[in-house]
Amino acid sequence: MKSFQLVAIVVASLTAGCGSDERAPGDGGFRVATAALSVPGISDARYTLRVLGVGGVVVWSSDAVGSAQYGDGRGAVSYVAPCDSTLNPHTVELTLTELWANGKRIPESEWVSPGVLVQQATCLKNADVPVSFDLVVARSAEQGFFDIAVAFDDIFCSAKFDCQDALLHNPAGVDEGAREATGVLAFACAAGTDQDTYLHMTDVRVVCDDGSTTWVSPSGRDGQAGNMGPKPPSLFQTAVYWGHENVLNADKCYWNLALGLGSFPGRCVVEGAATATSFPLVDGALPTNLVYPYVKWQVPLTDAGGGLVCGAHALNAQGSGVSTEYARGTGGRFETTLTCKDNPTIATPPRLTCDGRIGVVGSTEVVAVSQDVEGVSLIMGSARSRRFTLPTGFGIDACCLNPCCAE
Repeated sequence: MKSFQLVAIVVASLTAGCGSDERAPGDGGFRVATAALSVPGISDARYTLRVLGVGGVVVWSSDAVGSAQYGDGRGAVSYVAPCDSTLNPHTVELTLTELWANGKRIPESEWVSPGVLVQQATCLKNADVPVSFDLVVARSAEQGFFDIAVAFDDIFCSAKFDCQDALLHNPAGVDEGAREATGVLAFACAAGTDQDTYLHMTDVRVVCDDGSTTWVSPSGRDGQAGNMGPKPPSLFQTAVYWGHENVLNADKCYWNLALGLGSFPGRCVVEGAATATSFPLVDGALPTNLVYPYVKWQVPLTDAGGGLVCGAHALNAQGSGVSTEYARGTGGRFETTLTCKDNPTIATPPRLTCDGRIGVVGSTEVVAVSQDVEGVSLIMGSARSRRFTLPTGFGIDACCLNPCCAE
């Protein structure tokens, strides 16, 4: 089957550079430099580059910045773009528009665009001002042991959500202990040769139109796989399973979260996110300024009457609630990490206490935790808020409620 590979690590760094004939006398410029792509056969990567001044004034733009003409022919680019110090601050926009391999353009259906990448910069006269983007691109690949896959840094990953089978036992069901409808959130990855693999996942949540939210951690009970208990009334049982297996000479690591689908108050959606890296994350957070792919689950579970509608959702399939997205340099945080070696182990980084004037309400601590790659929610006692989006440029480790989240 066709697979979607999270392959190539593409490091795109944008740094101010030397002079250009297009610049006004005395003004500086931005040198865009992208590293060669780690994808076999890549012969060109083409970008649109725009430099905007204050108020959105276009200082300079080109839709023909490619590595075959301005680089090494393997995806690396070095290009000087002018700026205007009278129009500070500047916005630099970089968009990957085409990938070529072995002299042929790769169809857009075979890679996932990270969209327009944006950085703010100040143009200084006769000075170099560095601005950087680090970028990983998801490209399709053929891996026979996955239905559909993506690859990060030569780590091949697949994901899905499926609620077509009765798997978990419902001890409180009509037929006591019988297996009943179960939703399975599945994530599996296979690393390259002699490469460590780390899987990272957020807490998973079931959000309903009545305002209720049910949270499920993929960390297991006391760090052990198996049943984790019910989350009434919506989930009659929850369970998590992880492990690894050798498939086609690749070390495949899997991580599956099972949700026993019970009684729902109406329309509900299951949400979560996961990614994979070849390097450990500090406190579960991606490096800031790194644009990195991840898998996002946003699957409708039930209709307005509470009836199941989830079916089967394959990764990046048309109409699917499971898709490849990008964490856009915000240091997105994942609550739990699965280290995939001979004996896969689970680790949950410490939750972060939010600084500021409501760090404690009465005697109850208020804790801020990321609930997807670019969002945050708050916990106070047994209550947990719905996710809200952080202001542009802030990550969970930079959020303090007062002032950065006050609005």
